[in-house]
Amino acid sequence: MGQDPNSVTETGGDSPLHLALPYFNERLVKLLLSRGTNPNLANAQGLTPLHILCMRNGVDENLLETFFKMCDGEHQTIQVNAQDKLGNTPLCTTLKSKNEKVAEFLLRRGSDPNLVDESGSTALHIICKSNKFFHNEEFLSKKFFKIMDDKQQTVHIDAKDNLGRTPLQWAVANVMPHAVNVLLKRGADLTNFTFPDTNYFAKRYDCSYGVSFYGRFMYTSKTLAIVECLEDAGFELEQDVALRISKFFAKHKMFQEKDLEKSWLENEKLASRAKKIIIKKNLSLYELIQLEPEESVKLVSTEDYAKLSTSRKFVNISEEHRENFAEHLCEKVARGFFRRLALYPFWEKVIRYRLPLECCEMILENLTNRDLCNIYLAANMSDSSSNKVSHS
Repeated sequence: MGQDPNSVTETGGDSPLHLALPYFNERLVKLLLSRGTNPNLANAQGLTPLHILCMRNGVDENLLETFFKMCDGEHQTIQVNAQDKLGNTPLCTTLKSKNEKVAEFLLRRGSDPNLVDESGSTALHIICKSNKFFHNEEFLSKKFFKIMDDKQQTVHIDAKDNLGRTPLQWAVANVMPHAVNVLLKRGADLTNFTFPDTNYFAKRYDCSYGVSFYGRFMYTSKTLAIVECLEDAGFELEQDVALRISKFFAKHKMFQEKDLEKSWLENEKLASRAKKIIIKKNLSLYELIQLEPEESVKLVSTEDYAKLSTSRKFVNISEEHRENFAEHLCEKVARGFFRRLALYPFWEKVIRYRLPLECCEMILENLTNRDLCNIYLAANMSDSSSNKVSHS
């Protein structure tokens, strides 16, 4: 007699199907299913064959489609929401391995995005916990929520994990402005939202980007795009949050270090390339570099800078020239933020109301972002009398 197709090994509890799926020998898998193998049998870790298949290197939606069709042919229904001992569904497993196509396939096949793993994380938490999720944060709007809309399935936007954190808080912590924007448009609640503290805000910055100006520019632009997005939705930027952000920028030296000459733009090839990178209508990267920081504040939003920082054309510039661009852009993108923070402290603590506010604004125009940041930090590190950040 042949081996029972539903028998398991003594140690891992794997069935023959568990063992066959990592290699996906189509004939063998089909034979096992035709002999009555249960495609939902879990091993000692609670992993079903679908879990195993989703963990397979190189798995794609076509391979999964083949497996589902095989099971359908044997009148076997795959339990797409089976959870292993850690609470992971196949969808959770796929999201953690950042496989966009397979995640999309599973969602269309009925995977429940609201089920939680042992950390209390839903599918949205997992997406927002990874600041490198897939290659594009737009997976949320163009795939995830579109599928949920098509299936008329409710997503628990404000679900809290075991740490009490929502997907929105994780998206902010991992500096994902597009995800923040999508979640807010989808109704994420700001009533009880708290800005991530230093224990988990932008924790991957040090190990990922070190001291590169490209990294500084990307994190500066994305952080400020998130602040702008939150404020547009009604979030009050309190003093402690502004201080937290300012300290983060100061710690990582998110400032132009020297007054760089722009002679490198005389390189015809580089200038031509910069002219082809369009920031917005009628404004190229080449033209933006020529603008003074105060001028650029009026023309370019933090969201525009954030999009530029990850655009393919910008990223593909040679490292040396990208660093030069990034150092200039770092100063420009943060200009409005630091001028806004420094204005009232400068008027109250430095000038002591001896000049009109308009004159103070003119003085601040001649200071660098580093100077503005230092004014704000010096005035507020020991002064907690103001609870909200003043707007100019």
